[in-house]
Amino acid sequence: MISNNIVLGETAHPQMSILIQNQNHFYKRLMRASLHSYGFREIADCEDLEGLISRSLALRPRVILIDWQPGDFEHPLLIKEIRKGNIRGLRPDCGIVITSTLLTKEELKPILAQPIDGLMLAPYSTKLIGRYVMRAAEIVTKRQSELQGSVLPEVTAPIARFKRR
Repeated sequence: MISNNIVLGETAHPQMSILIQNQNHFYKRLMRASLHSYGFREIADCEDLEGLISRSLALRPRVILIDWQPGDFEHPLLIKEIRKGNIRGLRPDCGIVITSTLLTKEELKPILAQPIDGLMLAPYSTKLIGRYVMRAAEIVTKRQSELQGSVLPEVTAPIARFKRR
């Protein structure tokens, strides 16, 4: 079954870059290995939102996986700014998948209110990670074809705005 997924990943979106933001080293390694098995080769990771912004300048990811934990108040602002086109290195049409540990219904509400392309709750599996990123990659491809010919805004938001307090 995994061999079919590898072929799908290699033929569907091998050139898409992925950026993983997660503080847990185990989950980062699991996600990298899962994405690699699906054919993605351009994968980078970081630990915090400041790292996500600085790594995105060099990578220009098409899909980002953002770890959201209870009490993360900067995430909604970041996601809204990405969608507005105000974060340098991140296009407003990039795929955004939120990853998180098990949350209560109250903790899920602010996540579900965001303009995201997927939500993965731990525990993760190779198949689950691959499926969600492939879905996000398909959404990005569809958005790109819809935006073909339109000009995306140049973005110049400062990195300092998203530093942890």
